[in-house]
Amino acid sequence: MLDDDVATRRLDDQLRRERFAVDIVNSVNSEAVGRTKSRAPVCDVIVLDSAFRGQDAISICRDLRRRGIATPIVTLAATDSPEQRTAALTAGADDCLTKPFAFPEFLARIHAVSRRAGAARAGVLRVADLTLDARSRRAIRGRRILTLTRTEYAILEILMRHPGELVARGALHRALWGPRTRSISNRLDVHIANLRRKIARAGESPLIRTIWGCGFLIG
Repeated sequence: MLDDDVATRRLDDQLRRERFAVDIVNSVNSEAVGRTKSRAPVCDVIVLDSAFRGQDAISICRDLRRRGIATPIVTLAATDSPEQRTAALTAGADDCLTKPFAFPEFLARIHAVSRRAGAARAGVLRVADLTLDARSRRAIRGRRILTLTRTEYAILEILMRHPGELVARGALHRALWGPRTRSISNRLDVHIANLRRKIARAGESPLIRTIWGCGFLIG
């Protein structure tokens, strides 16, 4: 969530109660905006507030789309005008919501754009002889069905949606456990190690690569 409005920040707790992991940004030059603008963001929905400090939401939206970021975007507008909504949608936003708004409506909009994006992403992902069916949530290496934990599957899906691209360690950690958890523990490494062991038997390519100090990639 990208915002600079105290009222909007209150959505944080409400979203967390709905089991969303929320990353709030209050500066256009912040690290989180840089993460969002990277080639492989792992967030499900981006919310841009019109009061964002240093740059307006429509400009940020347009910039993200120019960079090839396909993550669903919802903009929050301060005024209810057809021009504002048209400008947001033209810039590449998936929806535009006027403040003030009731949280149930906001939540419904978030779920709607997330469902549409999920339907677009649904299908079979392949890297070498590793296949992941997002509809059945089943992973297969060659003819071997992999038995994965929920966390292992989530890691594998994130990596396979960005084959050959570096997924930052911190971004992966936040996608799995939320922004408030400590990323210095070794639990991510434990899950990666278990996933590697399940994917690659003796003589098989390991597929998952570690870029030390940066993150992981598959391919």
